[in-house]
Amino acid sequence: MKIETLLANLTQYSGIKDAYGATHLPIYNTATFDYKRQQNSDFLYDYSRTDNPTRNALETIFAKAENGFGCICTNTGISALALLFETVLRSGDVVLVERDCYGGTYRLLHILLEKSNIKVEFADFTNQEEVESILASKAIKLMLCESPTNPGLKIIDIQKIGWLSKKYSCVFAVDNSMATFASQQPLCLGADFSVFSATKYVSGHGSVVAGAIVAKSEDWFERLHYFANAQGRAQSPFDVFLVSLGLPSLVYRMKAQEKSALQLANQLQEFSEVKSVKFPGLYHIHNINWLENK
Repeated sequence: MKIETLLANLTQYSGIKDAYGATHLPIYNTATFDYKRQQNSDFLYDYSRTDNPTRNALETIFAKAENGFGCICTNTGISALALLFETVLRSGDVVLVERDCYGGTYRLLHILLEKSNIKVEFADFTNQEEVESILASKAIKLMLCESPTNPGLKIIDIQKIGWLSKKYSCVFAVDNSMATFASQQPLCLGADFSVFSATKYVSGHGSVVAGAIVAKSEDWFERLHYFANAQGRAQSPFDVFLVSLGLPSLVYRMKAQEKSALQLANQLQEFSEVKSVKFPGLYHIHNINWLENK
């Protein structure tokens, strides 16, 4: 099934059971649920912090779009990253992060993780030898990178880093905020987690802040769900609805934005006043593999 079909038919492919045949996600804006009045006997809802039909429907769509086992929708993208760290890391662990990463990620790493006695190492993930050297010399528990990176727009060979993660038995997570699942699925390339901010391209309207994390395996998903419930990281049903409004147009919006951005990048290269232009679509040497795979 094409991703365009999945995103255009949310109620059909999300598994949500709506008695009135709604063609878009209904908003179950309730804190609690009555067991006796629930018609869906194979799963009983009780409290919306733990599970909610609206949120679970979007999580199902995201999991399918990313080719993962399960998803947790959070109130922000940074909240999804924090959930990843809380789930995977323990005191004394070491996390290896791509040097060019989102400023909010830097802040979270330095403030949250250092207080928990978790060490942070940085590397250039486009340099496979540098990454492997660190993996071989230190017990890395988690690797994290963005691709494209924000703000540097570096393209990481996710498949190669995924192979290294398996070789050295560490967990690998990709921040998929910039490319989105409309353009790439990190879990198909060796990642254990795909985490993203839905505030940006995914929702597309600038009207909501949101995040999500998709796990490749059932075991990791169950752990995510446990910590998300314990910490209260769940996204509200109304915010889920706002995110869902942008999904049917996501693929087409991404194509239009890529086209206009490439035109702008090419035009900027022609101005002598512009020293350099960074854009993944331009034929620079570190982007050759990315271009060949498009």
